[in-house]
Amino acid sequence: MTSRSAKVIDAQPTWAPFSGWTVLLENSRESLGVDARTDGGAAFAEILSQSVRNLTSATTAFAALPTDSYHVTLCDGVNDGVRTIRDTPSMQYVDPDRVIGAIGAEVDELLSAARRPIDWRPESIEVRGHAVVVAMATDEDLTELRTLRTRLLERIGEMIGTNVTSRWRPHLTIGYLVDGRDADAAGESADASWKQTSPNLQAGARLGTASAGLYRFDDIATFSRM
Repeated sequence: MTSRSAKVIDAQPTWAPFSGWTVLLENSRESLGVDARTDGGAAFAEILSQSVRNLTSATTAFAALPTDSYHVTLCDGVNDGVRTIRDTPSMQYVDPDRVIGAIGAEVDELLSAARRPIDWRPESIEVRGHAVVVAMATDEDLTELRTLRTRLLERIGEMIGTNVTSRWRPHLTIGYLVDGRDADAAGESADASWKQTSPNLQAGARLGTASAGLYRFDDIATFSRM
């Protein structure tokens, strides 16, 4: 892992330019963020708040994302981090207006399949690369979503000349580490925060998603629905 994150400049936080498009799961209001009015939503929001406070105290390298940006990513799409086999940025594919038309059918299939209630529960808080995430699980059958997600990524790979397929590991990102050298300390804090959370709060915490949307972004904290 590289030392400095490409997505955040400092822990104030100042977000680095990082553009692209993505497919995100949404709450019942067709928006991002945790709906604390739903069953389990308030408990989940409290877990996230506690974790952010603990991480902010544990390391000065943690940049917390705004709560209204919280989401579960269904498909990463294309962003500044994607490279072609020539190792140059796939900038012509970062702009959704230039690529969606060519893969519109695959995108629509994935969005349609995600328009159903999914009840998510938090399983752990961990560091993945520079990201601090809450790993999410569900008892719902996700086979169709996984299949359509892979199909979309394969089509994207054909267009940009490199393999972008990956295993879907549903999670909600709460922030990023400015410096990867703080990953161990942040990981210990995240794990401790999860273990210190009351079992009743964990058991009752839920995130409900009911649809998905296509979003563009210019940095990792600001998303606009297309």
